[in-house]
Amino acid sequence: MGVPQPAKPLPKPLTVVQRRYAQAAWNYFSANSQPSTGLVSDRSDVKGSTLWGLGDYLTALNAAWAMDIISPKEFDQRIRQLLSALAQIPLYAGELPSRGYDPRTLQPVDYGGNPVPEGTGWSSLDVGRLLAALYNLKTDHPEYTEVVDQIALDWSYLRVVREGILSSANVTKDKSGRLVPRINPETRLGYEEYAARGFQLWGFNVDKSAVGGEYKTTSVEGVEVPIERLRKDTKSKVNQYTVSNPFLLYALEFGLDPKMRSLFTAVYQAQAQRYLKTETLTASATTLIERQPYTVHSSIIGQNQPWAALDDDGKLLPEGRLVSSAVAFAYYALLPKDSYTQELIKATTDLYNPLLGFYEGFYEKTGKTALGSTSSTNSMILQSLLYTATKQQPLLRPNTDMKSPWWRAVADGNSGRGLPNTSTQKTQFVSNGTEHYWITVKDGMN
Repeated sequence: MGVPQPAKPLPKPLTVVQRRYAQAAWNYFSANSQPSTGLVSDRSDVKGSTLWGLGDYLTALNAAWAMDIISPKEFDQRIRQLLSALAQIPLYAGELPSRGYDPRTLQPVDYGGNPVPEGTGWSSLDVGRLLAALYNLKTDHPEYTEVVDQIALDWSYLRVVREGILSSANVTKDKSGRLVPRINPETRLGYEEYAARGFQLWGFNVDKSAVGGEYKTTSVEGVEVPIERLRKDTKSKVNQYTVSNPFLLYALEFGLDPKMRSLFTAVYQAQAQRYLKTETLTASATTLIERQPYTVHSSIIGQNQPWAALDDDGKLLPEGRLVSSAVAFAYYALLPKDSYTQELIKATTDLYNPLLGFYEGFYEKTGKTALGSTSSTNSMILQSLLYTATKQQPLLRPNTDMKSPWWRAVADGNSGRGLPNTSTQKTQFVSNGTEHYWITVKDGMN
């Protein structure tokens, strides 16, 4: 691996205030990284790292480098340590990384940070998040390509990609007490579409999980808001709720193709309309707080109820709705001229500790700050600031190196690890006048 070069000058340099925000967001990762392994905890109050959280960290690292918040030397040291850890973590059933790891020991843990030696299954959403971040690392820093590709080649994709659909594994106990993996398709709105793009970058055919087809909608504040994809290929059910996070992450990294733009616009307009009617600031998101129930889904619609706040089990939390700091920053980056996004950003820019990062947001009813801090919030704030500094260009750009170890292994075939059938990416970057975005490329298309 070589040494990364200093970042190129940004098309729209950060202002003094923006740099202060970027430094504060980066400080979350400085404060919560484990020196011995290089991993960062997903949240400040629990020692646990998911693959999604490590994707957050990797994109935060790249954004901090690009905005000159950290030096090329620090970037290189942290990347090397992170890639080394990813190469060492035990894989669930020898296939894919487990859902969570102790950042101190690299051993599997559950979401509460409790040791689970046998592992906890895998999340295709988390794997897709990390694949997108690793692809971006290779594109911006080709000196890491061989190490990145080897990490991805060590994994098996035989069961995570099935007939064009992403699937995840959960571990349950059968009647005799044995631990048994249950593999089911992923159907979480927005997250499935985001993760599918990550897999497509590496050549996987997951067109049935990628954005497209028809979506069931319901009216919220006079706007037809998507609630789930209409499909016949699976009967898998999860607690469905519509939040902003995955749509914003998709927009920042992949741009808005026509279908995703229609979904994104409806999700945003319902929140803006609520504010116009009730003067209630609304930035719906999944957030992690410092007390029970720890995870709050402040939905646009959930359990068939508009503006429901839910825990992970689908229980209603009448006092739980939050205005998300990350969502406010991202909407403002994507729609800076919109009067509502301007109101959101004004309400959330002071919600940070300069040494520890941005807080999750504030409670709608009381205005009190939600004191939890997470990698997802601070990573999205860094990405939002970088998106603004790049004059609203999608943060993931095409990588044309098709002779890297990954693509050579794909071309060789017969991997026994479920690698793609053809050495071509299944998504393509399109520049259409002033619009730039990624689209799905199906087999047989150029």
